[in-house]
Amino acid sequence: MMKWQKRVYGQYTKYFMGRYLGKYLTQREAEILCYFRDMKYAEIALIFNLSVRTVEAYSMNLQVKLGCNSKKEVLQLICEKDIEVLRELIEIDKFSTL
Repeated sequence: MMKWQKRVYGQYTKYFMGRYLGKYLTQREAEILCYFRDMKYAEIALIFNLSVRTVEAYSMNLQVKLGCNSKKEVLQLICEKDIEVLRELIEIDKFSTL
């Protein structure tokens, strides 16, 4: 399991993937990653009020950052437990900004 860490840089929040040194996800990349396993790009786009192409671009960014060639490889690399921890961390962030 990964050790996620929240890092705040001014107004930007990034999520550090402890097991993969030097790999940071932006807030939006982290949020989209949380929905990768269960939803299609069109469904994710509806949740975040984005175009499908924008979600595809975020997916490509994730693949490049993680050294993967497909969404399937990303899901194989990031286990379900890692996604649950990330979801909890993002929810904590949302409540702490209220």
